[in-house]
Amino acid sequence: MTPEQTTPQADGRPLFIVGCVRSGTTMTRDLLRRVPNFICPEETHIFRWAEPFHTPASQRTFANNKVLDSHREIDGVTHADYRRIAETSRSKKEFQLRYITAVARAKGITGPYRWFEKTPQNIFGAALMAQEFPKARFLHLVRNPLNVVASLIAGRQMSVPDLDGACNYWLESVMQAKSLRSPYPNRVLNMRYEDLISDA
Repeated sequence: MTPEQTTPQADGRPLFIVGCVRSGTTMTRDLLRRVPNFICPEETHIFRWAEPFHTPASQRTFANNKVLDSHREIDGVTHADYRRIAETSRSKKEFQLRYITAVARAKGITGPYRWFEKTPQNIFGAALMAQEFPKARFLHLVRNPLNVVASLIAGRQMSVPDLDGACNYWLESVMQAKSLRSPYPNRVLNMRYEDLISDA
């Protein structure tokens, strides 16, 4: 029996926090982490890129990525375990579920738990996520685009110095969320960042 099989399995109704970067997704994650038995890994980026899973371009994304390596270290998942999970999973869904199970094991969880995932750029793969996790819910955070663009251009957390690029980061994210909400109106909640900070 593998360690994964002895760890309680993640439930089938996760919450995915998505949106444009610099829109309050990290703050929302930190608030929700206070809920008992509701766990969240660091950003995984598993559904961010469009390349089909296990193709060469897909595998390069997760190999030798210093940011993702540091996220795994915070989660308590060893590099060897992470590579094994990535290389032996057959789909992004399986990769996601096996990874959250490894996080739960690293946290010493022995009973039932709920989970959520916060990678804002996963909005670009949200249509696939909605199909792979038919009971999943999505929290889409939207912040005033002027503030998002100003933050991206300032580059204190993430730098997008080109004005068109910064604008498109926000615009494309919002369009992706709109296309997701159309077929799944009961599974997608839009929340304004400004409303969140006024009454967290």
